[in-house]
Amino acid sequence: MFSFIKKYAETLQGVDIYPKISLIIFFAVFCLIIVALLMMSKKTVSELERIPLD
Repeated sequence: MFSFIKKYAETLQGVDIYPKISLIIFFAVFCLIIVALLMMSKKTVSELERIPLD
C-alpha cells in the first residue's frame, strides 16, 4: 500500500513544496499565538487562571 503511494508521489511534479508551505504556516500560526498571549491584559489572564477553580 505505502509503496504504491510512494511511487505515485515520486512521479508528481512540484510536490516537494507542500512540506515547506506547511512548515511556514505552522510557524506563522505559532508566532501569532505567542504574540496574542504576550499582548493579553493581566485582567484577562487572571480571569482565565480562575476558570478551573470556579
